[in-house]
Amino acid sequence: MGSYIDYLKKNKRIVHKGQIIGSVILTANPITKGHEYLINIAKSKCDILYVFVVEDNSFEFTTTERFNLVKTVIKNPDIIVLTTGNLMTAKYTFPAYYQQSHSESKAGIPHMSDIHFYIFGGVVAPLLQITKRYVGSEIKDSVTDYYNQKLISTLPKYGIEVEVIKRLEIEG
Repeated sequence: MGSYIDYLKKNKRIVHKGQIIGSVILTANPITKGHEYLINIAKSKCDILYVFVVEDNSFEFTTTERFNLVKTVIKNPDIIVLTTGNLMTAKYTFPAYYQQSHSESKAGIPHMSDIHFYIFGGVVAPLLQITKRYVGSEIKDSVTDYYNQKLISTLPKYGIEVEVIKRLEIEG
């Protein structure tokens, strides 16, 4: 935990009174136009945006590859791209996210531990002064929708507002 906190402190931006600090967490396996849209809309709603790339090498692309792809696409100096570290990744607290298609029904999803939300809401967000978390809208009752609903019900307890941004849709 200490080394991750040091990493966050090293990458923390100076916050001025009245600024809104937001965050997005992505798997970005790989980054898509939808991810780029979510990031840009989120940034339009805040002064500084932290984009966290899930640190886990069990995806098709490694953490380093996904991190570098996000940094290549996102060029705004007020968007800081970081990894989640091993602690903020939900693999151990919400294994269903890693074991099922994100569009599958949430039926049968085991209870999600609050430890994931505590690490973000109780440790990471206060350190970086994050008060907004942006998520994309998801397929109703999907695994990711379940995760978003848990964010919406849990993060306000830490003083963090969660805003759902409508998914980018392309005609046809």
